[in-house]
Amino acid sequence: MEQRGDVAGAVEAYRSLSPDRSPNTAVALAQLLARHDRGNEGIELLRTLPSAAGGGDDWVVDALCTLYVDQGRAEDGLAHLDDRRTRLACEETEFFRLRTKLLVACGRRDQAIEEAQARPERDAWYEAQILAGLLSDAGRPEEAVAILDPAIPANRGVLAVHLMTAGRVKDAVALFRQPLEHVEPLLRADDDPPFQPAAEVRRGRTDSSVSSADTA
Repeated sequence: MEQRGDVAGAVEAYRSLSPDRSPNTAVALAQLLARHDRGNEGIELLRTLPSAAGGGDDWVVDALCTLYVDQGRAEDGLAHLDDRRTRLACEETEFFRLRTKLLVACGRRDQAIEEAQARPERDAWYEAQILAGLLSDAGRPEEAVAILDPAIPANRGVLAVHLMTAGRVKDAVALFRQPLEHVEPLLRADDDPPFQPAAEVRRGRTDSSVSSADTA
């Protein structure tokens, strides 16, 4: 129906499926509305979706936050997220990720960085990656590199991207050439001498900040 230009018919088809009781239908309808300049209707639909119907599920809240951002209402989205924090089904880390996304959309990247740095879970690889992304997007790729442990497999691809953003392509290539069990600690760009190991690597974390010699 939408492809044939019958948007009203498509909307009614979704409404006949009781979107107030189905998160899949609600999200699909909200996204349809947003595609046709009715994003605020989509926001209202997901905002009022009962928790019993999946309104508090992390992926539904994520879709709602995306709509808030796309409609230029990131501040409203942030207020809504904070207000519903105790009622959301999403985990603390997922709440942090969504709040970070909204803060950035509000132009409050520095606040997002400060909050990420203050979190007790900031050393966990998944939160370290969020913080690294914030730092890199703020023009601080070397700091992003410094907080990512190359000995953690999940970090390698992300770390390589930040190394390349910092102009250190050779370091990124060298990282992938090292077997996981023999990953060498990287140095900061300003370390001297440039290739002397800064710390002995152990499983999980290194004794010093993860970084690398500047090979640019």
